[in-house]
Amino acid sequence: MNLNDNIGELKGIGPKSELSLNRKGINTIEDLLYYFPINYENREDIKPVSEVKREGKKWVYGIVSKLVLRFARRKGMPIVILYFHDGKRYAKAVFFNQRFLLRYFKKGDWISLYGEIKPSDEPDVLFNIIPQKYQKFKNKPQKGVFPVYERIGSLTTNKISKLIKYVIENYKIDENLPEKLIKKHGFPDRKSAISFIHFPDNYNNLTLDNKNIKRLIFEEFFFFQ
Repeated sequence: MNLNDNIGELKGIGPKSELSLNRKGINTIEDLLYYFPINYENREDIKPVSEVKREGKKWVYGIVSKLVLRFARRKGMPIVILYFHDGKRYAKAVFFNQRFLLRYFKKGDWISLYGEIKPSDEPDVLFNIIPQKYQKFKNKPQKGVFPVYERIGSLTTNKISKLIKYVIENYKIDENLPEKLIKKHGFPDRKSAISFIHFPDNYNNLTLDNKNIKRLIFEEFFFFQ
């Protein structure tokens, strides 16, 4: 396995995905490593339902228990109400004009939601949330910082993330800068820098002062010359 191999040889890439990647300028497996995230989701402070104490915008998670469809009185807009829990307390998520979520979510799904937390007037419900972001999972959601990629054809951000993680863990990523320059600037090795930009250990470390980011910026100018 070599980074110079055609992207179509990467496990999980079919002919249609290969064509979509080629259109994005991703022709080799190495090219995929330099397809950087456009944003990050900071779920370092994600909490289960019962541990949410204050109002404000937060990441929360739980298990879907029930979905209810209602309609706004005036315009008849569909409103999907999703009840979820963590085994201790219940919460309610309200989605406006997103009827398709009745098919997307199923009872028993693990979900994470980000949005404004407000007290509930229902006695058995700890809080209400109007989600701005949401995901579903097979298992309990993990805390951390997660990359967000621009979709490529049928390749979602989660699929792209898994492909890149596979390459980092299974391919040899050789150094491409002279050792003298690495020592002079105190840069980390190439694999560490690439791993960090895709899977940072801490959201607060995503600054231009970070040595991993400095190294990748330096690379771009070095090879552009």
